[in-house]
Amino acid sequence: MASLCGCSSQQKPPEFKVNTLELYLSRASFSGRDFEQYKIIDDDLFFECGVVKRGRHQVKDETFTKLSAAALTDLPALVWKLAQACDELKYPFEEPGQSRNMFDPGQVSFSAELPDQKLMVKTSLDSLIDPSNRARAALFELIALVRSFPQDPPCGSTQFYGLPRAAAKP
Repeated sequence: MASLCGCSSQQKPPEFKVNTLELYLSRASFSGRDFEQYKIIDDDLFFECGVVKRGRHQVKDETFTKLSAAALTDLPALVWKLAQACDELKYPFEEPGQSRNMFDPGQVSFSAELPDQKLMVKTSLDSLIDPSNRARAALFELIALVRSFPQDPPCGSTQFYGLPRAAAKP
């Protein structure tokens, strides 16, 4: 089985907002398993990053903030772009890794809830670094946007194993 990419509706509301969004990134490193986690509910963002050791999340940085008007405008467009790409491709994503060793491809877990649709993707982090289809490219772009929401780079890093932050808008 290829990775999960599910959409329960193909109809785009004329105007919509993302009600909830969750993004979890992880990759094994020398110090344990690095992670970043983002949760958006309405216009609130909760973010944390750090290392997982012996099954426990050791948080190095966390933020709770309101999303900007620009973020609230850009986010639905990119979520919709991903949903459309998922609908058009049969198996657009690879299986996620387990983030257990240095050669593991890492994990990306993404979910978003729109007014009439829920979108879920689980895939490997490495498969997004050089996207080979529209769904992977859309998820890469969406992750870059979400990673740019905290004012400071997550845990001081502008990239998470090749996943960048989107450039700030003037």
